[in-house]
Amino acid sequence: MGKKNLLLLGVVCFVSFFTSCSSDDGNVESIEGFKVDHDLLNYEANGGKKEVKVTSKLEWKAELDEATASWLSIERLVDKIVVEAKVNETTEERVGIINLLSNETGKSLVKINVKQLAADNNVGNKAYQLAMPTKDMFKGSNIYKVLDDSGNEVARLYLEYLKSTEIAEQRITLHTLKDGKINNTEGVVLPDGGAIKWDLKLNKFTYSKGTNADAKTVFIQNDGSVTFSKGEGLTVVDAKLEAYVLEDKRNEEVSKYALVKIGGQIWLAENLKTKYYLDGSPINSYKNKQDWYETTEGAYVFYDNDIANKDVMGGLYNWMAATSPKGLAPKGFRVTGHKDWATIAYYLDPANFDIDDIYGGSRESETIAPIMKSTSGWLFDSGNNKPGDGNNLSGLNIYACGSTSESKFMDFSGKGRQAYFWTTDEYEEKTAMFRRFYYDEVFVNQWFENMNYGYSIRCVIDLDKF
Repeated sequence: MGKKNLLLLGVVCFVSFFTSCSSDDGNVESIEGFKVDHDLLNYEANGGKKEVKVTSKLEWKAELDEATASWLSIERLVDKIVVEAKVNETTEERVGIINLLSNETGKSLVKINVKQLAADNNVGNKAYQLAMPTKDMFKGSNIYKVLDDSGNEVARLYLEYLKSTEIAEQRITLHTLKDGKINNTEGVVLPDGGAIKWDLKLNKFTYSKGTNADAKTVFIQNDGSVTFSKGEGLTVVDAKLEAYVLEDKRNEEVSKYALVKIGGQIWLAENLKTKYYLDGSPINSYKNKQDWYETTEGAYVFYDNDIANKDVMGGLYNWMAATSPKGLAPKGFRVTGHKDWATIAYYLDPANFDIDDIYGGSRESETIAPIMKSTSGWLFDSGNNKPGDGNNLSGLNIYACGSTSESKFMDFSGKGRQAYFWTTDEYEEKTAMFRRFYYDEVFVNQWFENMNYGYSIRCVIDLDKF
């Protein structure tokens, strides 16, 4: 072979090798046309979560070998994987591989390399500082993430209503990491720095008032401890705050929901507004009143059949949609059941809770509606000469969204006057339990109604699964 041909062959080989090298920036494409936006993930020693977006028409799955699975976990979503690394407390760097495979053939499509730095011997000397949080900063959600300089969560802030024999008010609580996860059983109440300890099984806590009410800054150390002054020998880094908002993607639809912690549960702080089941199939939409009340399938509509009401009021769903095996709640969450509403009613005001295991009474609580209702959108209560709005101290932000109506005079009713929420509990044939709030009452009403009515939907997840 001549020198010219040898030189040409060498150049071709070099170019081929160079262009096949992987990178953690830009799309990485396999021979199958399967794309990921990163094939290299780098983690600090303190771990955290990263996302890899996937573009493919193939059915695929993600796998870890046993060794990698001991420190790395993956969550497979529709068009991405969420990869979480645990804290590396060893002095050795970790490496692993995520294998993306074809469901049909089992063939490897793309391999994602993962690296994590070894523990820093000086990591205990670092602290993250943030200005004392205030209630006004909670704009997008009642839950905020506290992030380090690498974007990893080091603590979590809740704006929540605390109710016990020791306290009954809306406060900010701070929970730090323990074993790489947010420790929701122990925290600090701000601004005074009091200690809070939860028994999540009993949905109760104890609170010891602190003495730091005048503190201006919070310091979060790597061991999870919280102080209100800078300790000696600490390297201080400014923490960042990020609203914890649930992103619910179904087909081309992306819905975002504010969240709120109530006792041992996390609730959507707004009504569900999706047009799709969780499996991606469309929910039947409103056509006319006759069709709505005759259907035996799940269906949804926006109040007045007007999509302009979607963002503030959410959707109205019949009970068949609420309980469809296709799934209605966002992944991990569930549509609220009778027990969920009873749980928060008892937590928010146990002294005035009516124990009602068999749905016998119509009043579940005599007092708590005002702290659950939104601060706007309710009609004026002329009978009692006072606003119908609530104070929303619970953070649930229940808005007067009304319902569909069987009346021959109207298709929808109750906007500004009432809010209705389905539970997943059937009462009798063709009827199910719901919760109702009034503009002119302070109690929470529980009753049953025809499953074809269109009511609002709230979703919930237990704190230990969040």
